Amino acid sequence: MTASMKKALLLLAVLGFVTAFFALGWHRALTLGSLRDHRLALVAWYQAHHALALASFVLLYFAQTALSLPGATILTISAGAIFGVGDGVVVVNLGATSGALLAMLLGRYVLRDAVEKKVGDRLARLSRGFANRGLS
Repeated sequence: MTASMKKALLLLAVLGFVTAFFALGWHRALTLGSLRDHRLALVAWYQAHHALALASFVLLYFAQTALSLPGATILTISAGAIFGVGDGVVVVNLGATSGALLAMLLGRYVLRDAVEKKVGDRLARLSRGFANRGLS
């Protein structure tokens, strides 16, 4: 399988997930009202399945961040309401950081060609500036 075919399949999978997110109405579940209505059940599930609940939430936050889906604020509030401040901070940071890393990698390696075609010289000048001056 060629690199361009792998990129196309990855993009297709991402678009499929984003389409499913909206088509299945998952975006409507990310509200304060929904959190209020389901909080006790979520806390009970967390207490019964501690590790699975934490891992599931990290994966959910990871997907939300990596795909730039709406709902980060509600997910962050939910983490505190369900897991408490300590565990909530940990799962949000793990999910957000790893999701942001994947989003950056997708932009850098998978979508780079499309972005270069669209912005052309501006991206080349920016890349040269980073190469010449680094972090300064």
